[in-house]
Amino acid sequence: EEITDVWEDANIAWGEYISNATNGGNMSKFFIQEINAPYSDKIASIITHIFSEFSITSNDYKCTFFKILPNGDMPLHVDQKSTCSFLIPITNNTGALCVQNEIDYEEIIYNKMIALNTLIQHGVKPPSEDRIIFHIGLRDINFIDLI
Repeated sequence: EEITDVWEDANIAWGEYISNATNGGNMSKFFIQEINAPYSDKIASIITHIFSEFSITSNDYKCTFFKILPNGDMPLHVDQKSTCSFLIPITNNTGALCVQNEIDYEEIIYNKMIALNTLIQHGVKPPSEDRIIFHIGLRDINFIDLI
């Protein structure tokens, strides 16, 4: 599957999870394209390569394209389904990823793949241009198992 021009508002697509994840906040100008199995050869190859590099086997994961428009954002939240994620920028990434735990707060602008512990608070600051990310959300692997 490739990215199409059809995007769903994340507040609608994930409506039942958003309030719990963000403590009542909404996503702003945040859209998704869920990618359903069977995956295209290209996406399957990317998944296989990443899983091989991290020596993991996941039987429960979801692939999605995320898009945040300029001046949109994703408030701090904790994922409701995934335990960790791989995030791969498709476009130039101008919106900082914010990560906050009990002690630290960091803002990171990345332009290559990162792995994220989605069980700690994270969000995205407003980008200055469309921010599109390929996301692999793992539901059966803990972040500590990646490292």
